[in-house]
Amino acid sequence: MPPAIRIETVSSGPKAKLALVFSTKDRTHFSRRSLEALMRDDPLDLFWVDGSRTQEGLALPRELAPALPRLREIHYGVVGGPDAAIIYSLTYLRDQGYEYIGLLENDILLPGDWLSHTMGLFAAGERDGLRVGAVSARCFKNRRLLQRHGYAVAFNLGAGMIILTEEAMRTVLSRYRTIGGREIQAACLAATGINPFPIAPEATEHWRGAADWNFDIALLLEGMACLAHSPSLARNLDTSFADNPLMQLQTTIDPAEIDDAAFARYRAHMARLAPFRAGGSLAALPQFDIQTQCWTAFPHEIAAADPSFIKGPWELKWSQCLGPFAYVAKEEGCEIALPVFAERCSIICGYGPECGAADIAMGGKYGHLDCRAAEPTLTIVGLEGITAPNGELRLIARRPGFAFYGLMTSRVQAWQRCRYDFDYSTIASLIP
Repeated sequence: MPPAIRIETVSSGPKAKLALVFSTKDRTHFSRRSLEALMRDDPLDLFWVDGSRTQEGLALPRELAPALPRLREIHYGVVGGPDAAIIYSLTYLRDQGYEYIGLLENDILLPGDWLSHTMGLFAAGERDGLRVGAVSARCFKNRRLLQRHGYAVAFNLGAGMIILTEEAMRTVLSRYRTIGGREIQAACLAATGINPFPIAPEATEHWRGAADWNFDIALLLEGMACLAHSPSLARNLDTSFADNPLMQLQTTIDPAEIDDAAFARYRAHMARLAPFRAGGSLAALPQFDIQTQCWTAFPHEIAAADPSFIKGPWELKWSQCLGPFAYVAKEEGCEIALPVFAERCSIICGYGPECGAADIAMGGKYGHLDCRAAEPTLTIVGLEGITAPNGELRLIARRPGFAFYGLMTSRVQAWQRCRYDFDYSTIASLIP
């Protein structure tokens, strides 16, 4: 564990089935309000994971700890961006052996009786013949596949408020990456026969999704349903979402939306996915970019496939809608070297005033890439001049600041996986 993270034990007691992570980074006015729902003796173990920078933010956990009867530990110094905090939390609580693991961000307001209603969704889904992997007290209007009596089948619960089974949590970790709108649409259609988008996703905000958009899809491909309490019990404290259609909550139920025949078809589709849980056709695909007709490997996936592929002191950079991580060279000589079999090969890298340079070698051919530019941008750099059908690709940083966002190849590589042995240990040493 990085020395910057400090764990303070607050209380002990009989272990609950549910561990809930309350995640914060300053914005203490939100935390004070959202914590009111946790100032009860509910059957859960509460873990406060904090990445605050301000003195007020750093002092808040100790100040409010006496009012939180189920607070077990405070974790200080969990930094690196929201996805790093999520991965840290899931990894830590996985190793504690909880049956259910929940995530709650500090801009979510819950009512006092949220827990029993939310956990009840597991039983409600099972009564309806579903294998439920995750539930939420929050329901977004535009992120539903189907509406039922009291709950919605969702394709994106969001990481702001979610409770996962232990099996579902492991699936989320092993498939952790960002996802695009076309991929979400293709997975939902293939797995359920339901189109989640009424219009082409590239014409909406769904075109590029963050990593938590992949939580529900990862579970869907293994036959696990994600259910949201509908109407929504939770609401967002961040009022900046008022004009964002993706953040509109489902506050009422229209009985006309409840279609029993459509639900029966959905349930039958989900049952057919059971034989693929060990890694069948739907579950064995890395990200495919429909525009370039190439498969993408993100830096953390490359590191999880084989740690020896990454050499030297790289630094993790959060990249919300692509990755969600980039690797940035801290010094000259940092290297990424891996076998590649493909007729076409490209790398995704960052350009900008502070970006570095790298040499590229493959199949006995060489190139040089200078990524300095007036404005920051992401660029797909084709390696047509040096790509060999079967060889080792080497990227060697020649100036600090070279930012590697991913590799794109015309074929799936032998080291690419649908599931990776990925957790916080893969990225911990790279977090600045």
